[in-house]
Amino acid sequence: MSTTDPTVIRGLRINYYAEDKRRLIHDCLVPLAKEAHDAPGIASAWLQSNWRFGPHTMLYLHGAPAAVDALLPQLQARAEAHLATDRSTRVITDEEWERTSYDLGRLELVSPPYLPLEPDNTVSVQDGGPSDTFLRTERALHAKGRTIGSGLDCLHDASGRLFDGPDATNAVFRGMAALAVNYPRWGLISGYQAFLSHWKEYFYWTDTDGRLSRPLERSWAAQRDGLVAVVQRAKQRQPGESTGDPVLDRWIAWVEERMPDALALAATEDILPYPHPSRLEKAETFGPDLAVQWSGSDERDYSDFHAAFRQLDFTKLGNGTDFAAYRFLINSFFELLPLVGVTPMQRYSLAYLFTEAAQDVVGERWDTTIARTVERQRAAEPELRPTLPWAGSHV
Repeated sequence: MSTTDPTVIRGLRINYYAEDKRRLIHDCLVPLAKEAHDAPGIASAWLQSNWRFGPHTMLYLHGAPAAVDALLPQLQARAEAHLATDRSTRVITDEEWERTSYDLGRLELVSPPYLPLEPDNTVSVQDGGPSDTFLRTERALHAKGRTIGSGLDCLHDASGRLFDGPDATNAVFRGMAALAVNYPRWGLISGYQAFLSHWKEYFYWTDTDGRLSRPLERSWAAQRDGLVAVVQRAKQRQPGESTGDPVLDRWIAWVEERMPDALALAATEDILPYPHPSRLEKAETFGPDLAVQWSGSDERDYSDFHAAFRQLDFTKLGNGTDFAAYRFLINSFFELLPLVGVTPMQRYSLAYLFTEAAQDVVGERWDTTIARTVERQRAAEPELRPTLPWAGSHV
């Protein structure tokens, strides 16, 4: 299919309330997505989990209108056939889901309404793709679909079994390592800091008493040698070589395949290193507390990492394009995790463990790295002014 042909994104919404979605995703949706990806006239097919109007998974198709419209009814029939034998029996009330959705909405900046609930065990067709405030164009959205779709191959073992439980968390840890060592130009020493930022911001607001971090410190101490070895293998690998770890190798291949596309999108500003201003506007609708939290301004407090990082003139690091591309891949990576049952809390916990291992491999802690960078910038420019919040000039 020519990339200049008019294309559309349409999807199937598969409503499935049950918390255990392994059979639905492994036996039905992943095979359907892979099969659709290879169909004539289809540019990409991918899966994303969501919760608005009830727990569901979206199977998106991007391609020529005729091809998408011809394929969707076939996929819908097969999804409905699966649900006939693998039915969800979970009961959710409107009141319960409205409370849950309110919390999720504040976390993800998704505005009401959250009701009515779509009926359980049903499949419907929807027009359009997902929204993302880091994407500025349809071209970027199409690329994200291709990126998530190709990442489905990283979610199963050599036998084709979808990862689950400890196998899933082990795979996600390896995905973080594969991403971080492939940070453009700088590699691991810059790449791990995005994951550090991820958990530091969350823990700053939610772990004021150490309730979350203390168990992770014990977990890190118990697993340290094995986790460091994984990151070391990823860092030491040379182009074209195998790490000897098939799961890690698949993630590295995925990152290397998708990074050129991400860099090209960043160079044309189809993707941004900072959120679109509409994200702050959305945060303001949830009240002044979230508005300040999402503002990135001096009106709010920060974790120790972010307070140090905000001393930098980020524009002089020379990697705005690199960071935009890297963030794009991380956000796409995060969309894959719910498909193997990894929860947001597990994601933050894995980010913690990964950044501890990465700092062991790098040979210094984050505060030493940032302090050295700040000192170098101030020596070169005594009148240095920090540039965060990095609001950008594009609206």
